[in-house]
Amino acid sequence: MRNQVKKILVAEDDLYTREGLGEILREEGYEVEMAEDGKVALHMLGADADVDVLLADLKMPGLIGTDLAKEALRRNPNIVTIIMTAYGSSDYFEYGKEIGIYAWLKKPLNIERLLVLLKQVPVSTSSYAEHSSVC
Repeated sequence: MRNQVKKILVAEDDLYTREGLGEILREEGYEVEMAEDGKVALHMLGADADVDVLLADLKMPGLIGTDLAKEALRRNPNIVTIIMTAYGSSDYFEYGKEIGIYAWLKKPLNIERLLVLLKQVPVSTSSYAEHSSVC
């Protein structure tokens, strides 16, 4: 079991948020791939099996974050999925727990909280349901 996140796929439709996250995460030493929507991210996950963490916006064109996470986990049960959202619906949160989303981050993002969370991620394990939390 690896204990360190190396590669993160950021799926975010807002250009400035996506680019800003990419820059911050790279400065922290992570390898970062970026997708402008859920469908592009899903295609990238199919071509790149070494992604440790999927960091996805909930509301995106094409494929929402929870559906992207569900398909990502179906393809690779070891990927850690973190959903970012400005929407606090308990329905999404309950669905996320059912499918194995590791954590939820509220927008606007607290970058320090994201960085701490990434350091705590249990990479290459398939049991995340107990952890699922809103940060």
